[in-house]
Order: sequence, then structure tokens, then C-alpha cells
Amino acid sequence: MSDSLSLSDPHSRAVLEDSLLQQGRSLRWVAWTGLYAVAVAPAAADAAADAVAPAAADAVDADADADAASPGAAADADGVAADAADAAADAADAADAARQTITRRIKEEPDMRDGLKIVVTPGSYWALTQIGWLRRLDGDEYELVGARTLRRVGAQVPLAQLAAEGPGDSIKVQPTAVEPEEIHRLLIRRSIPASESAWAKWCPKPAGWGDAP
Repeated sequence: MSDSLSLSDPHSRAVLEDSLLQQGRSLRWVAWTGLYAVAVAPAAADAAADAVAPAAADAVDADADADAASPGAAADADGVAADAADAAADAADAADAARQTITRRIKEEPDMRDGLKIVVTPGSYWALTQIGWLRRLDGDEYELVGARTLRRVGAQVPLAQLAAEGPGDSIKVQPTAVEPEEIHRLLIRRSIPASESAWAKWCPKPAGWGDAP
């Protein structure tokens, strides 16, 4: 066995996962809390600054006006300052909601067994939701065969309902990918088993499914 730890090696990764589990953590926890630290938290902070800055500027202007005006203007300044405080509180609530969402997602271990799955992964601006036949290649590397992107065009549908009933009128199913799409386990936010019968029209089982890739 090599002296160095290779995370691409499933045995090395299993040792690391066991160690993290003993600490009450997991690889997904490490990956997604890292993502929150470098992406979600700064974005939330920027959103908070954007929300607070206009109200704070208004408060400064109103306060300056109040110094040279009537007592009523001073009351207006206090009201604007209160609005700034409310904006700051709302931004903080939004940041906390983002943190709770990340926490909830990383505590949910996705279903990584081979089969037809609705898979959610990070996208450029929004999460990417696809359906396809998921199977393990090696270690934490998987592939999605016959992958099709799902795009909402109507009312929002819970993923569990979508997996059980098919796309209905609310979801547009994009063309099938020509080649299997490689995907890493730690990037998968959710992986939900889908009904083969409900999705047979859009995602028939690939020929030779179950054979070694």
C-alpha cells in the first residue's frame, strides 16, 4: 500500500470516511461546508450589504436634513434608520436560511444505488436537475446514462412527486445526452429513485443495463 493517501482510491477514501464519521462528520459535510464558506456566505454578505447600504444612506441624509430642519424631520430620520435596521435583519435572515438549506442538504445522503434517478447537482446560476440511469464507475465516480435535463415550465412540483409520476405538464424534458455524463458523488445534492414505468416514454432502460460499463 502506498505511503500517501490517495482520495481517488476507494480503500483510502473509505478510511477517511470512517475517520470523519467517528467525528460526527462526513465527506459531504466537509465538501459542502467548504462551499458555504467560499461561495454562499460571501454572497449572502454581499446581499446584506446591498440591502443595507441604500437604507443607511437614506438615514444619513435624513439625519443631516433633520439637523437643519424641524423636529418632524428628526422623526423621519429615525424612521429611515429603523428601515435600515429592518433591511439588515432581513439580510441576516436570508443568510441564515441559506446556511440552514446547505446544512439540511449535506445531512441527506443521496441514494447512490444503480438505477433510474432524478439527480440534482450545482449549476452555473441554478441547480441542475436531470433524470437518467445512474451507475457507479469506480470509487466516487459515477455516470448518468441517457441523461435528460428537466426544466420547469409550469407550477413547481416536489421532486418526490416528479420521480413517482413523471413530468406531467409542468416539466419540459430536454433532449437526451448522446454520451454518458460523468458525475462525482460529492457533487450530487440529491439522488431520488424514479419510477421506471412513469418515465418509460422519456427514459427507457438502456440496452444491456446491469452489465459492467
